[in-house]
Amino acid sequence: MFKVGDLVRMKTMMFWDAKNNKHFTYTASPGIVMSHGPGPYDTIEVLVGTKKYRGMASEWELVE
Repeated sequence: MFKVGDLVRMKTMMFWDAKNNKHFTYTASPGIVMSHGPGPYDTIEVLVGTKKYRGMASEWELVE
């Protein structure tokens, strides 16, 4: 799905999940894919500014 170096942003629907979970931080800023791990959970690591976000690739979308 994603490759290292792709420009992605967090899906808008994740904002609503973040409102209910104080341990989760939503960002509207785009970021660069640092790593993408294949497997059953399809994990991704994204660098936004100086902060790294880790989670499921389904939470992110490719910026065209």
